[in-house]
Amino acid sequence: MYATQMGHLSYGHALYKPVSTGIMHPGSAGFLDENGNWTSVFDITDKASLSKAGLETPSKNDLEYLENGTTITFVDPWTSDGLTQVSIDASLEIPVPNAPVTLGGSIKYESKKDFGAVLVVTNPVENTKFKNIGDLRKWVQQSWSKINNQSYAHSLHKNGLIIVHETYSTSEVSITAKMGTSSSGSISMDIELAKVVDGKGNVEWKIAKSSAACAHYRAKVGCEVTMCVDTTN
Repeated sequence: MYATQMGHLSYGHALYKPVSTGIMHPGSAGFLDENGNWTSVFDITDKASLSKAGLETPSKNDLEYLENGTTITFVDPWTSDGLTQVSIDASLEIPVPNAPVTLGGSIKYESKKDFGAVLVVTNPVENTKFKNIGDLRKWVQQSWSKINNQSYAHSLHKNGLIIVHETYSTSEVSITAKMGTSSSGSISMDIELAKVVDGKGNVEWKIAKSSAACAHYRAKVGCEVTMCVDTTN
């Protein structure tokens, strides 16, 4: 549901449960279960990982290696399809630790759909991808008999094999989402957002409080959090 409703943003498959870039990155192969949990099974950029599964390394024609990551800055929170802002109360003071300037505000969102979600990221967002994935599906078809002999084959038949070829990642992600329960099929969400402005005028958003379920993901040292992926499946 979350991935589908965030699809209009055109950043690939949005992960309801973001994953460390140490686990999910271009070249990672695995599956997402019905609860949005990611399981890696091999890495097409890692010869040892492929060898363990008895797989051949894709040729250069099938896979050109990574471009240097590019960075993107997002000024506003991301919202699911159909979720609209209906009111703002900018009178709140919301403390955020170590923030040089903090402007508080309560925003009410509504949707005529039975689902709504807001995604807040810490800038910059890094976009990393392969230059060219070539005919990666052909490689999968040629390798399928060996993949199908692995212990995880049943899970792949159930959930599908995903090979990640592009990611959007950042140091911190917050997601708040709500599913409608009324017969009307519509929802409303009240969210307290802190707008943090640093000395250079850069803007960050933080979810301080939400009327809906909210989850925060912070990257481990040396990694980032992958929040959206583009895939071959």
